[in-house]
Amino acid sequence: MDGRAPSIWDDFCKLNGTIHNNENGDVADDFYHKYKGDVAVMKKMGIKNFRMSLSWPRILPLGTVETGVNGLGVAFYNYVINELLGAGITPWVTLHHWDTPSALHNKTDKGSFLSRDIVESFNNYADFAFAVYGDRVKQWITLNEPWTYSMEGYGMDGEFAPGRCSTDPKCLINGGGGNSSTEPYIVAHNMILAHGRAANTYKTKYQSSQGGVIGFTTNTDFAVPYNISDPDDVAAASR
Repeated sequence: MDGRAPSIWDDFCKLNGTIHNNENGDVADDFYHKYKGDVAVMKKMGIKNFRMSLSWPRILPLGTVETGVNGLGVAFYNYVINELLGAGITPWVTLHHWDTPSALHNKTDKGSFLSRDIVESFNNYADFAFAVYGDRVKQWITLNEPWTYSMEGYGMDGEFAPGRCSTDPKCLINGGGGNSSTEPYIVAHNMILAHGRAANTYKTKYQSSQGGVIGFTTNTDFAVPYNISDPDDVAAASR
């Protein structure tokens, strides 16, 4: 829609059997067309902060500035950010919420975050976002839940895009071309490097003039001690 190219999630959703009833996300909550009404509802509810994610392939359909910028996609996020600020709501912007551009992911045999090349590609995208939106966005999140992306997409059962897991029968896409014993660690390593590269770009190139902060979102699980009376169990749960 309006110049947005497919992401790995678009591809994943259209593989038979990956999504219940073979549904897809072509039209979901339709925030693209309904953002003004949604922001109005948030304002009415008294919400002061809104965490949102940029769609990498909506802004850079082929993954990098050099391969083409989608002006309509860039404009859309300008509209959303301005609408939020006008309603007194602070945008918290995530750069990568698992939707790597398909064109970038399929560029090499290894694919996207399995390749060290992704570090510079992600930085290219992040640098562009900082330059375009950083005058108004002061809360940046580079990556959403790297553990989830690496383990669910490249290991375990391959339940998330891109569905690369082993030939084990438990793999959702049996024979998805992956190696569950090694690939999640390669992907996680490259994600850490990509975060560091983009964060350094922000801190050295934009932070002093724009005055924002940057980090990434990690997922955690709540833990309780197996035995509340055992100090070792209590310490383990605390860790």
